[in-house]
Amino acid sequence: MESVVTPTPFATTDSYLRQRLNSEPRVTHRDRTHAHDSNQIPRMNSPFFGPPTPSSNFNIVPPDMSSSDSNASDSGEDSVCADDEEGGLFELGSEISRGLRNVTGCRLQARGTCHDSIFGENGSIHSDVVRRKRQLLEGRTSDQDGSKDVAICVMWASSKFAAAYYDLETAQLFMLPDTSDCPPDFHILRSIFTQVTPTYVLVNKNSDDRFLTVIDELTDHKLVSNSDHEESNFANADKSSNHVNSIHVYALPSKEFGPEACKQRVNSIKLPFEPLNFSPQEHLMFINSLVPIVNENMLRAVGCLLKFLDRSAIELFQIELVGGQVPVVDVQLLKMDNLVLVDGTAWKSLQIFSTDFHPSSFKQGRSSGSKEGLSVYGLLNQCKTLQGSKKLRLMLLGPSRDMDLLNRRYDAVSFFMSMNNFEFVKSTLDCLKSIKSIPKLLYRLSLLHAKVREWKEIYQAMYHCLLLGQLCGSLEEAPRIIKDVGNQQHLMVLKTLTQEIIRVVDFEESEIMGRIVAREGIDPNLDKKKRQFSCLPEIMSIVASEEITELPSFVNQCCVVYIPEVGYLLAISFWQTNPVLQQEELELPNLEFRFKTHEMAYYKSARMRELDVILGDCSVAILEMETMQMVQLTDKILQKSVTLLKISDLVSELDCLMAFSVVARTYDFVRPVVVPSGGKLKIVNGKHPISELIREFVPNSTVFKGHERIVVLTGPNASGKSVYLKQIGVIVIMALSGCYVPASFAQIPVFDKICTRIHAVETVSTGFSSFMVDMNQMSLAIRSATCNSLIIIDEFGKGTAEADGLSVLASSMQSFIERKDECPTIFLSTHFFAMIQYLKPSALVKFQTMRFMEENGSITYLYELKDGHCESSFAQVIAKNLDLPSNIVERALELEDVTRGQTNVILSLKTEEQIRKEDLMFALVDDFIKLDFNMVRPIAFLQRIKRTLDPYMETY
Repeated sequence: MESVVTPTPFATTDSYLRQRLNSEPRVTHRDRTHAHDSNQIPRMNSPFFGPPTPSSNFNIVPPDMSSSDSNASDSGEDSVCADDEEGGLFELGSEISRGLRNVTGCRLQARGTCHDSIFGENGSIHSDVVRRKRQLLEGRTSDQDGSKDVAICVMWASSKFAAAYYDLETAQLFMLPDTSDCPPDFHILRSIFTQVTPTYVLVNKNSDDRFLTVIDELTDHKLVSNSDHEESNFANADKSSNHVNSIHVYALPSKEFGPEACKQRVNSIKLPFEPLNFSPQEHLMFINSLVPIVNENMLRAVGCLLKFLDRSAIELFQIELVGGQVPVVDVQLLKMDNLVLVDGTAWKSLQIFSTDFHPSSFKQGRSSGSKEGLSVYGLLNQCKTLQGSKKLRLMLLGPSRDMDLLNRRYDAVSFFMSMNNFEFVKSTLDCLKSIKSIPKLLYRLSLLHAKVREWKEIYQAMYHCLLLGQLCGSLEEAPRIIKDVGNQQHLMVLKTLTQEIIRVVDFEESEIMGRIVAREGIDPNLDKKKRQFSCLPEIMSIVASEEITELPSFVNQCCVVYIPEVGYLLAISFWQTNPVLQQEELELPNLEFRFKTHEMAYYKSARMRELDVILGDCSVAILEMETMQMVQLTDKILQKSVTLLKISDLVSELDCLMAFSVVARTYDFVRPVVVPSGGKLKIVNGKHPISELIREFVPNSTVFKGHERIVVLTGPNASGKSVYLKQIGVIVIMALSGCYVPASFAQIPVFDKICTRIHAVETVSTGFSSFMVDMNQMSLAIRSATCNSLIIIDEFGKGTAEADGLSVLASSMQSFIERKDECPTIFLSTHFFAMIQYLKPSALVKFQTMRFMEENGSITYLYELKDGHCESSFAQVIAKNLDLPSNIVERALELEDVTRGQTNVILSLKTEEQIRKEDLMFALVDDFIKLDFNMVRPIAFLQRIKRTLDPYMETY
């Protein structure tokens, strides 16, 4: 029996479409369909083979409303044309895309279905404002080491200091509980400013003047007065400043720190890991467990900071609000109990950190125009991750007094340095290379702003953290820090989340589409919609063939087009182009005219309405359903954000300790022995880690005997005194940070404070002279130092007269000596050699100098430390070696003898002729005294005087 093909009648189109939609999609040249088993769930591979490669399912072509290309595929239209003569495809013009892009885009946003701004069910992670891309400040890069924006609020009342700061990149909130901090030094305030390096500072303008003075000193900024402050001008308060690295200070009125208002704002914090089914009472209990309400100052600081950020987030910080509030991913408490307090000038003077600015003055004010120079941090920063580098900076900025913590870090470094663990170290380094900043990625997820690249990064980070945890957990005997990384509960969370991500997200297809695409098999309704969408070309071709048979004979061709949010339309090419058809002439029977372009007219027919009912807006529905899948996946990840942040912190610390081990093995550092406070500092063959990189370095030892606690160091210029003092400070800070040190042996007591007077930071803005800066640093050391403190003083008093500087230095040192057993450990270098005479003999003090050899007017430095003292700085020898004119050097030697009292100052200024004249006059005076007027006539002696003085009368 011969089959006869007849046109499908209109009455049977509905049943045909339903039958076709329920069948499997046929692969055409428009489809990117790949075989995929929806029942097969990808499993985690072996730790040694990398992450599994996500398989791909068939493609869903979404409308790209942002594209400006003129072809139909880029404008979001699927068109199939049926030509009754040639049967070819008819391509639509770009007018549809241009004419309807705004309309369809607005309708998508109006319905809330745009994948850039989705509103979910619980509202905990969804935006209430129009999305604004968060742009970093000019010249700032997101992955720059240590460059981040931090807003901090500080509070001091009733002798209690508290602070809260918010990381604008990771949306983490940190709080410092109420802590005793006394004026005028405010050590805790200075220390937290050093560690946090804030960009925005909030303070109560009615605070104590002593507190505000220190804020002014730390920020180098005149406090902004906001007495007439209104909510509307929060964001505009500091727009006049264009310096991206400057600190913006806001002095807020007292009402912003009101206890009740601040407490209400704290209680309204929404955290992504809070259970969704909590009642209001349970929510308050949950928040109070994270933010102790007994710390009143801290509560006021947190509340004021959050209120300020809520009102300033969009315009001032370019942060998108979440439910009308600034997003908070995590809340953490800071502890200062075991922190070694270090004065703010020590980091630069000891060269712990050093910033090299770009040679171009145009870029010097930007963070992208600077980099880490030659410094201890630069030497130790062998970290493989960005978060590891940031953790290393914090470890150096916060030396610890916790001996257990320090020994755990030493144990880990020792473990990594062992050759028996070489393969473990190699595998660990490979894992660390693929771990991006988890806090920053979680913040992007919380705003639903994560792109395909960021989703891949969060998956890669979790996966490699899982591999790293499995490696650490497989070790039977390992230091505690390594075991913490292999915590089984953490590994279960990582395994669950990575499997969930790979189950939901089709990364290969997402890379092609430029947006997140859900994998087949997770939602039957979504799979059905995708099959419908894949059938559209064939269905529209069939419908177009039916439509052409019912159109008037003067219509040569037509096609069916699909426009999201508009529906299916019948597109008919103009049957007459000259003259141009008017709208009245475009009316056709049984068709509803919608709009036209310069070549085509668009209509709604009965079949088009039937397609709207049966198929609907497939692409929009697919986007909605896939977006809801991603929202649910994001919720699952954020529910575990506390665990993920803990894992991130452990991994970053592990990265730092790996870096310590690399440096220790490379430069032959040793493990220090940490002893309790009050122990003796002992360093054998210590070296400065940076100077050793530049040239061959002569090691020196530091040993205290008996009751010795003060070292007074003298020696020639350029003999190595300052380097030796810095070497002591650097070794102590490295040891108390958990790092091995450059020495043969090091015994480091746990100091409570490190004060330095090495580098005087002079600036016009402070109005302080160099000597005033010296005095300020010395005053801080005298007031705050205890018997467990370390003080390093290098050439104090050189900014004023020698007598003044000498007297102040000698009296200051004598005050320390008089403390006896309460005297701190002090290292002092000076060129005031006479100071030795003014110090009372004491068993606490020992004098040392640097070895040198003097021969034929030149000096050879040996850079070795020995007991004793030096009586000359040999400045003239240095001047001669640097080619200063010889007459200047000779005159300097003469004046040196004068200042030491070996030569009369007037005599040193006279020539030989002047000396001869004076000798003659002195002889006349002596003869006059011995003259016997009974034997000699006075007139005769006067004549003698005249004869003697006549040759010199012109001179005098």
